[in-house]
Amino acid sequence: MRWQWYVLVSCILAVSVVTPVSAGLQVTAFPEWIVANGISTSTITVKITNDTGDPIEGASVKFDVNATMGSLAPQVTKTSGDGIASTIFTSKTVSGTAEIFIAVNSSTPESYPLVNIDHDTPYSLQMLDYPNSETVGTIQAISVVLQDIHGNIVDARKDPEFVIFTILTRDGSRLQNSSDLNFTNISTTNSNNLDGMVVTNISLDTEPGDTLIQVKPLGLADRTIKIERIADGEPFYIYAVRRDPSVPYVPANGEDYFVITYQLFDQYMNVLNNKKIELEAEIPGEPWYPNITTTYDGIAAEQYGPFPNETPGRGKEFKTNLIATAQDNKSVISILPVEFYDPSPANLILSVNPRNIPSLDVNNTSHAVITGMVVDNHGKGVGGQTVNFYSAFPTYSVLSPKVTALPYLTSSMNVTDEYGFAYGTFIPGEFNASEYRSVTGQCNVSGIWNLISRNVTPIWKNYGYLKVTSWVDNSSIIENQTVKVGVEVYADGPSFNSLPIDMIFCTDRGASMLWDTYDGYGGSSDKMQYLYNNSEVIFNELNECPEEAECDRAGVVSFGPGNRSINWPDKWPGDDVTATDDSSYIASYYPPNSETGTTYVGYEDFATVDSGLEYDFKPLVNDTINSLRPFGDPWKGDKANVPLRYGLYKSINEMIGLGTTEKTRPEAIRAIIILTDPEWNDWGEPTAGWDGISVKTVYAETKKAPWKLPESGLNAWVPFSTFGRNVNGQVTEDNNVPVGDIRQNMANYASEHEIIIYSIAYPKKDNNVDEAREEVLRHLSESTGGMYFEARNGTNLKTIFEVIGRDLRQRASINTTAEFNFTSVKLYTNETIEDWGGNDTFNYSYVPFESTKIQKWNRSGNLTQLIYRDDTTNWTVDQKLKFDLGTMFIGDRWMANFTLISKKVGTVELFENSYIYTDDDQIIVPKPIIQTGATRRGDEPTADLEIKNFIVTNSLNLDYLIQYTGNETLHTRLFYRKGGRITGDWKQFAARNYECTDGACLETSDDAVISKWLLGSGDYEFKIEAWAKDAPMDYKTNSTSLKRKFYILLR
Repeated sequence: MRWQWYVLVSCILAVSVVTPVSAGLQVTAFPEWIVANGISTSTITVKITNDTGDPIEGASVKFDVNATMGSLAPQVTKTSGDGIASTIFTSKTVSGTAEIFIAVNSSTPESYPLVNIDHDTPYSLQMLDYPNSETVGTIQAISVVLQDIHGNIVDARKDPEFVIFTILTRDGSRLQNSSDLNFTNISTTNSNNLDGMVVTNISLDTEPGDTLIQVKPLGLADRTIKIERIADGEPFYIYAVRRDPSVPYVPANGEDYFVITYQLFDQYMNVLNNKKIELEAEIPGEPWYPNITTTYDGIAAEQYGPFPNETPGRGKEFKTNLIATAQDNKSVISILPVEFYDPSPANLILSVNPRNIPSLDVNNTSHAVITGMVVDNHGKGVGGQTVNFYSAFPTYSVLSPKVTALPYLTSSMNVTDEYGFAYGTFIPGEFNASEYRSVTGQCNVSGIWNLISRNVTPIWKNYGYLKVTSWVDNSSIIENQTVKVGVEVYADGPSFNSLPIDMIFCTDRGASMLWDTYDGYGGSSDKMQYLYNNSEVIFNELNECPEEAECDRAGVVSFGPGNRSINWPDKWPGDDVTATDDSSYIASYYPPNSETGTTYVGYEDFATVDSGLEYDFKPLVNDTINSLRPFGDPWKGDKANVPLRYGLYKSINEMIGLGTTEKTRPEAIRAIIILTDPEWNDWGEPTAGWDGISVKTVYAETKKAPWKLPESGLNAWVPFSTFGRNVNGQVTEDNNVPVGDIRQNMANYASEHEIIIYSIAYPKKDNNVDEAREEVLRHLSESTGGMYFEARNGTNLKTIFEVIGRDLRQRASINTTAEFNFTSVKLYTNETIEDWGGNDTFNYSYVPFESTKIQKWNRSGNLTQLIYRDDTTNWTVDQKLKFDLGTMFIGDRWMANFTLISKKVGTVELFENSYIYTDDDQIIVPKPIIQTGATRRGDEPTADLEIKNFIVTNSLNLDYLIQYTGNETLHTRLFYRKGGRITGDWKQFAARNYECTDGACLETSDDAVISKWLLGSGDYEFKIEAWAKDAPMDYKTNSTSLKRKFYILLR
């Protein structure tokens, strides 16, 4: 409790005392602070003393106070014996300081500011002030004043009151931290000051949007306010974001022009609306000084050109810089070079597609398309130009070929179309039907325009080869347009003899070849007899000819019992269930070979090379097969010897020349055809238990003799210690090869030397092939590029031999691959021929089930392969698309399609350094021509928009007039908010859209009405916003006061 003492020294004239006395006056109030609530009281006490300090009794004291502050009772009183007089002050409902007027013995009243009257409990907001919208990144104040129920300001004269401010939205706005004055808080609590004002500062986020803040006075309900963050600050950046057309040059033809679109940004990269940009063109450009205004998206566009001259169809030619400057910040500048160039033709491009074609004797409709394109200095095609085509004398791959017709062009002169293309047709030469050699012809075809000559070289052939054709679905596109690209590889020609064939027939000659099968020849019905009668079929497709490099070879390896065994198993010859016919059957069908007389001679080894690879293999090889005898092994009794693993090992070594004097031919197609009883035993499992990664060394048998492996053993196998290693096409001998070497799998050994294996399982009648054994035989074939078969009878065996022979003969190439190289793309533009990367000139577009799409068909037109894949990584990282075509047979067709998106303006040739690779050839992929024109988007200059009038009448009719020069939809919105000391948020109450085609909105006037009963009395502000896609957003505000009269009807 604070006490106030006031001492008054004066001369007091008492009624009963004539002589004046000197006196002292002490005044106190208790309590000093009361509340402005009409009932709060404070006791005012006065003590009067004389000069000697003695109390004066009976002095008259009169009290008075301003009636608005409170009342006193009693107002007049006398001092008691101790010199004290008192009164009670009762507050009214006004806060402040009550001055008590005191008069002693009718003296002049003196004023004493004794009682502080504090506000009552906070009741409501008296003032809430904040900006409804402000510039992003700025600091703004939010001010709050509270009042009590009587309207008194809630100040801090006695005790502070607090308000909590909390940001509700998830943006970058922050409240000021009062301790360190930084803007770091999401929430802060601030107190009022002596004037009752509670103020917090907020730093607005740098992105446009709305920030919601909760204002919560302690003990009162909260209120949420909204501050719209708008980008309307000073320009900081300007960019020419679009140019129409998309390139910085147009032909100077008196018609073409530029529309330049600028975008203006603040320092936070927010677009700026309704800002002026000043434009000019540097000398020697044509004069240009417009001012343009940015739209709601920060965009402003203006047209430059056209500039015709006196020559029809031509315009002024020049280069200049277009300069754009932000009017509100002259340091923000954009400089854009443009050119009106000479559109005269300047260059010639020539291509041929396809490049490889059949000669006319192979296909009498064979032809190639010669494409000539005339372009200007920027790679744009020029129409109406004459291109002359000439064909030179051909050259051939052999001396003195038998030629019946020379190549020629169907037309020697063509005129370019509107896109600049002129086409010619090339007809290849023709060879005589008696020309047995494989002949390739070629000649240069020249295209000449305006003394500029370009050459291409079409090629024609009279034998099987791969014809490669490339295509695009549209040769004239614009920037950012998609183009579908395709390459087709067709195995064309009458037959494929470009690669010679080396074939080894590796057959079973064990006793199981005596088993019966389903049909017979001349009374015999065993498997060996079927082989005798059909073996020549497999060699029918092989060519015997005098030129070793182009001719085929064949040889025979057999496997069965060794050790010179000439044993015939009991009952197997003839009827398998009786022995009575064995001798006669053997004598009839398996007599001793003529060169041995009447004596049988057995085989020294369990696998033997019966005939090496020979060019002159007819009838040598067939006779060798017919001389094979299916002996048994007396040590096995009625069991057969089937050392398939050993026979295959010997066949591979014979093929690669390991341990032989045979000349090897790594360039040939190498094939081993296995005909075997599927119940192999001696030397064990041919793949050595291969699991896809390694062989099964646990089953390797190194102690038991190879021919003593159990007949039914599926897993055991005998390792070999010597293998031939392929070193750059040459074979070297590896000795002491470990058991775990992957070549112990005969399929791996064959694959290393590019040998194809065809497996034929040849089971006994009524016996099925064990599933596990079939899997091994399939692995031998399919992992080396061959095929697996089961032979059930002689007819079946013959058909299998035909399929294998045709398969070998019709292989255009094995391991055919394609590589489409886009690391270098020639671009004709900017008066030069430039080399660009593929991903600089095009983007690859992945389209599910479309790009990339890979298909393959056989000669019957049946789809044999369909693959979809995403080549995005291959395009962006390697800039190469690679494909595995596998083996191509005559009539096979392979196609790859993919989609690109153009990025560069000019004319390009695709597939530079792109090839189809085969085992013996590298075929160039034809280069299609694509002309990419500049994108003409149809951009137009931005329009003007201004709200000319906005009037609010007393009846709340809102009239407005808008001027807009564009053709887009004109949008308007109308808002209101409560004015006065408590700011309200803008509330939309109306919106209008106006269709403005053909200048319909040059002046748009309209009105809107809002109900007074909706608003109530008070001060109000109104706002209108107007904008269009191609024009600035403008707004205007107006205000009015509403007074409402209320009437009471009395009855």
